[in-house]
Amino acid sequence: MPELRFVLSDLTSWYGNSRAAMLAALSIWIVVIVAIVVVQRVLIRWLDRRAKVTSTEIDNFFVAMLRKTRLAFIVFAAMTAASATLSLPPRLRFAVGVVGKVALLIQLAIWGGELIVVVFRRYFARVKDGGNSTTVEALSYVARLGLWILIILVGLESFGIHVTAIVAGLGIGGIAVALAVQNILGDVFAALSILFDKPFVVGDLIEVNAYSGIVTHVGIKSTRLRSVTGEQIILSNGEVLKNGVRNFERLGQRRAVLITRIAPGTNEAKARLLPEIIRKVVESQRGATFSRAHFKTITDNSFEFETVYFLATTDYDAFLDCQQEINLALIRDLKAAGINLLSQKSSPPALRSPEKEAQTPPSTSV
Repeated sequence: MPELRFVLSDLTSWYGNSRAAMLAALSIWIVVIVAIVVVQRVLIRWLDRRAKVTSTEIDNFFVAMLRKTRLAFIVFAAMTAASATLSLPPRLRFAVGVVGKVALLIQLAIWGGELIVVVFRRYFARVKDGGNSTTVEALSYVARLGLWILIILVGLESFGIHVTAIVAGLGIGGIAVALAVQNILGDVFAALSILFDKPFVVGDLIEVNAYSGIVTHVGIKSTRLRSVTGEQIILSNGEVLKNGVRNFERLGQRRAVLITRIAPGTNEAKARLLPEIIRKVVESQRGATFSRAHFKTITDNSFEFETVYFLATTDYDAFLDCQQEINLALIRDLKAAGINLLSQKSSPPALRSPEKEAQTPPSTSV
């Protein structure tokens, strides 16, 4: 292999390294890589087994740190160690040092990012925060972004670049950049507002303008919903807060308005019985709270009674089941009392989703 002999001869003559020294450096490089990789895998397996029989999360944390250790970092770290045994020109040694520092800083940023996520998860799990997923994601994103900025500044400073002058120079430019990305910054600040005020969290059923669905993700830029028909809806955080949010997940109870129409020929005695009949029917339903029932309106075609009751549930299906039982019981009890419900032709009601029904007090007619 004349080419290899030529290269080794040049290295020996230019850098003053013997072939034995270069082979030793190569051996050190390979041995260090293999040794670190073997130790890494052995420790991961041992800690995995230990984590299964312990209740603490320390083992899981160290396993995550070991798995986040990149092979590129190991290779460059081993190269830096092996190059210390050789006589290299200043520029080449500087280049090797730069590569080693960059690899170390990137690896530190990766470890730090994982540590940030673990710390936030443990904290919010301990305080039992209902918005755990949203809070961890948003806060960890901001913290990791700050960590990467810090790592970059430290790296520049270690390479002899004056960071203070750069930061001062970015002061004026930062104003122009802020004006250019004001919408993005608005979404970021809106994300922080969602994070701390918690108008909703992942899993809540919300409505923003004409869009409604279950919150599946709250990011630093946008919020994602899954509609009742299955499609994904993506809204910017600024748009969400600007237009207002209806959160149906925090609905304590449902208010229902029941309209009952009877024939205009009904006499006074029977009309007086109707509110009491309705009250007994509503109170017989589990979870229903009767509020009032009144003879509200006289029209040319009917006597109209209005009933208001509350149902202590956020489940829309349970509400419809209760409403159905009330209607069926009214048909039975009014027939037994000799009160005739008004029979008239009417157009079928428009289909409405559970979200739309939750916007206004549900009303029914019997």
